Order: sequence, then C-alpha cells, then structure tokens
Amino acid sequence: VCGGPPRVGSAGGLASVYGNVGSFGLAIVAFTFGDGALGYAGVVLVVVNVVGVLVGVAAARWHEHGALSALRIAFSAPLTLAVIPAVIVNGGNIELPLWLDRPLTLVAGALIPVMLLTLGAQLGRMTKPRVSMDVVRAIGVKLVIAPFLAAGAVMLVGLGGVPGGVVILQFAMPAAVFTSIIA
Repeated sequence: VCGGPPRVGSAGGLASVYGNVGSFGLAIVAFTFGDGALGYAGVVLVVVNVVGVLVGVAAARWHEHGALSALRIAFSAPLTLAVIPAVIVNGGNIELPLWLDRPLTLVAGALIPVMLLTLGAQLGRMTKPRVSMDVVRAIGVKLVIAPFLAAGAVMLVGLGGVPGGVVILQFAMPAAVFTSIIA
C-alpha cells in the first residue's frame, strides 16, 4: 500500500485492512439499514477483526522475524485464538456458567475504554502529525478503494440487498482505533 521502509508499508496495510466495524460501523449499519441488519454486521465484524489481527500482527513482525515466524505469531495472538471458542459458544447457543460469564462480561465491557485510554496515552506523546503521501495513500485505499473492492466481491458472490449493503458499508469504515494498539 505504501512505499518506503517496511514499517511504513506495514502500517499502511494495517490501516487499509482494519476498519472500525465495531462501535462506529455497527452504529452506522443500524442507522442505515435498521437493527435487523446488525446480525450481518456482526459477521463482518468478526471477519474484519480476525483478518485485521492476522494481517496486523504478521505485518508488524515479518521484517524482524521472517514470514513463517510472523504467521505463527499472528495465528497464536490472543484475539485470533479467542475466535474459535467464541464461534462455538455463540454458534451453538451455549450458555456459559455464571462463574465464567461474569468475568468475561466485565473484561468485554472494559475493552473499548482501555483501548481508548491507550490511544489517549499514545496521542499525548505524539508531536504534530505530518500528513505524508504514505498516509494519503493508506486513507485513499481504506476509504475509496476498499468499498469498491467490497462492491465487486459482493457482486461476484451474488450477495444483494441488505447483506450486500452491510458488507460494502462496513468496508467503507475508517481505520479502527485498534490499529494503533496493534502497531
């Protein structure tokens, strides 16, 4: 996505792939298509988060550790590993015992505030931002090219109506706060 040093390319790729399909994207989907579309948005959220973590962690590590090691690290990241039991529990409509459900619910509720605190701490240490061509390219890919690619993919697989619209809209979301956490 971006030229220059590997770290710049990694950051640009991560910002281009990992959109804010959670708090921001879900709200936009609900506003645009109604609450009935949130199930489709949830599927997109899981896919984008898993792919974003895999791409982000691998891209951040590949130039220091090599491709195979970076992939191993990406596939063993906690968020990646958490998807398997989450799909089993949610897909199987399994009710967790109270002793497990309560702490998981507390941790889940703290995730966004902790990420925002982390982002605030990072922003507090920043100097005046410099908008380079690398940043412009990454933003262009995320906000312009990604929705067109999503529209092409939606047409290719024959996904129409609200589900197709949700996919396109979610892929048009700006980069997520979580990209700064991964970076």
